[in-house]
Amino acid sequence: MKSTGVDTKGYSQIIDYLYELMQSNPNMARKAIANISILPHKFYAKQDIKLINYKAFKLYELKVQSNSNICRFFFVLERPNIIVLYGFTKKTQKTDKKDLKAGVNALKEYIENKNTIPFNLL
Repeated sequence: MKSTGVDTKGYSQIIDYLYELMQSNPNMARKAIANISILPHKFYAKQDIKLINYKAFKLYELKVQSNSNICRFFFVLERPNIIVLYGFTKKTQKTDKKDLKAGVNALKEYIENKNTIPFNLL
């Protein structure tokens, strides 16, 4: 499994988000990392996964909850890999449009750059 939102310069929103989450809420960060590590199993079991059909894109959302805290991760399936594109903390029941747009933008960037990203960054 590849988990990345890495651009051609090596920047990863996912890594930055998990680092910030580790600083602010270590328990949630550990739970998020554990859920991402078993994402293939969760995907095929359809557990905590939601399909977001956004225009022509099949973008999936993983929900991770710890007590009253919720974080979400957008990812795509590119067999045999699952590509984690964007992570964020939810503050309301509904997914904020800016987070959805950021996830779609991360997907577009991934599609544009997937052949130019050095393999060791994926």
